[in-house]
Amino acid sequence: MSDLTWYSEEYKSDLNDGASNGQLGHGQWWWVGLTTGGGLAIGLVKVLWSLVVAPYPLHPPTLLTEVRDLHTHHPTETLATLLISAISLGCGASVGPEAAMGAVGGALGTVLGRARHPLYRKAQLHDGADPDDGALVPGRLIPLYSLSGMAAAFGPLLPSPFLCSLLLHELSVVSGPAETANSAYSQFRLMEVAMHTGIGASTSYALFFAIKQFTFLTTQTIPPFAILVDANGDQSSWTQNIVYAIPVGVVCGVVALFGVAFLAAGKQLGKRLHAALARLGGRNLGLLLTPAVGGALFGLLAKAFPLVLGDGNYQLSPVVISSFLQFDADGNLLDKHGSHLSAGTLIATAFAKLASMGIALGFGFVGGQIFPLIFAGACVGSAVHLLIPGLPVAMTVPCCCAAVPAAITPAPMSMVALISVVLSLGGEGTAPVGVACIMSYTTLCGMGVLQAAMERRLRS
Repeated sequence: MSDLTWYSEEYKSDLNDGASNGQLGHGQWWWVGLTTGGGLAIGLVKVLWSLVVAPYPLHPPTLLTEVRDLHTHHPTETLATLLISAISLGCGASVGPEAAMGAVGGALGTVLGRARHPLYRKAQLHDGADPDDGALVPGRLIPLYSLSGMAAAFGPLLPSPFLCSLLLHELSVVSGPAETANSAYSQFRLMEVAMHTGIGASTSYALFFAIKQFTFLTTQTIPPFAILVDANGDQSSWTQNIVYAIPVGVVCGVVALFGVAFLAAGKQLGKRLHAALARLGGRNLGLLLTPAVGGALFGLLAKAFPLVLGDGNYQLSPVVISSFLQFDADGNLLDKHGSHLSAGTLIATAFAKLASMGIALGFGFVGGQIFPLIFAGACVGSAVHLLIPGLPVAMTVPCCCAAVPAAITPAPMSMVALISVVLSLGGEGTAPVGVACIMSYTTLCGMGVLQAAMERRLRS
């Protein structure tokens, strides 16, 4: 849908040429109308679903919740969720497609698993027995069906199918309460999970790639000279880049802290607006108008910061490539290092992206966080290189692309592998990325913010 709305040929041309679309304040006013209209359309879908089927929740279960519980809570609700996610992406909301795709894949797996493995009783009740012993529980293989469905849905999104299995494995293992293991997941052997999810992801990946010849998140290749040769033309020492990755990771942890703050603020503002509208005209009025107000807000952000439109996948390639290029006013290449976007523009865009994501998710749009966080990290990494030229851009950009989402998403190894594949880093280029992710996650955990947010989410 994005190709039919904001992602026009003019936008692509300006973005790739480093023209107005990357500069602050050069957005289009009609984007505000598009985002507001998209929010209103989302509100209409929610209201119609509530009137015809069942009340649509203000905030449906997140991908983390679905993976943690290893099933989709309301399979039929995912039809509305998928439509809302498509509208969200089409009107330029700063959300990714992974949440809705995971919900739909998990729903199909859950339904298929329940059909093939109906509920059974733990034990026959007898005098003095615990009533829970006779409770109906899902068949043992239903969680595997659900995970396989999620992996199959992720297949066309990521540039390699093994990344889907790795991501789901990490989320399943660590998203449960700290004091108890995820019992539904721990009953399976790792290879059993890897086989089921790997088959699902590989099959969907092969089918989609055979038709379209690309995946949603496309691969970019960092120029070999940037990794193998330093600014003086000498063989670069990547040992020191591992050391540099430590402070870069700390910076990413601080940036992620702002991301958590924007997500929390957006959710609270969305709840309050919905409650105020519900008091005026009922719950459906809140469902209808809350996304429209949110759309208007992040539409204004897009007018000021044109790169924040969409999930960031469209803008990721030009930002990464421009990190190694510098142009004069006529568009002529000056030097292989540098960027035609200033450090101030990149930093402002990164924080605007986080704010836009918080507004979109808080005001009723549906989508994931990983893709927008990767783009925000790319902006931060390019800005760090411009502010401290001694730090190679081939280290700062990959490190920040992975470390910003890794601080919030409890899947650091998946983020390392994803960025390594997306940017074709190789072994030497990947080593600092892992260090940066560890430092970023540790920094945010050291502040206690992540633990508190996870604890509140699990309690809710």
